[in-house]
Amino acid sequence: MVLVPVGIFAVPIGNGPCPTSNHGVDTSEVDRLHGIISSQQSRLDSQDVELQEQKKTIDQLESRLSQFEGMM
Repeated sequence: MVLVPVGIFAVPIGNGPCPTSNHGVDTSEVDRLHGIISSQQSRLDSQDVELQEQKKTIDQLESRLSQFEGMM
């Protein structure tokens, strides 16, 4: 089995055992985990946007500081 990194998780790929039928299999846990993963990915994406905005602000402030230091 090969594990492929997907975000912070490793997902197995390959020709592992597969059930011949999903009849009667409870997928609620899988659905719940997919929901958690989706929610966490959305949260990470929004944090990434926020960090990019903060970096832009820091870069602007550092540029202004350099200008003031150049005048002294």
